[in-house]
Amino acid sequence: GKNFVDGAVPLAILVLGQVAAAACGPAGQMLNLLGQHRRSLVAYAVTAALAIALNIVLIPRFGLTGAAAATTAALI
Repeated sequence: GKNFVDGAVPLAILVLGQVAAAACGPAGQMLNLLGQHRRSLVAYAVTAALAIALNIVLIPRFGLTGAAAATTAALI
C-alpha cells in the first residue's frame, strides 16, 4: 500500500547508515571490552546529542526522511 511506498526512501537511508556502521566495526563494544568506559560514554553521549539536535531540525522540515537522515548521520 501507500504506507510502504512512503517508507522506501527512509528505509534505504537507514540501510546505508547500518552498512557504514558495520564497515567501521564494533568500535563502541571494543572500547567497553578494553576498559575504556569513559571514552565509550562520551562517544555515546555525543551521538545521542547529535541525533536529538538533528531530529529537532530535520523532522519538521522533511518528516520521516528527515528522521532517517538524522539517525544515519548520528550513527556514522
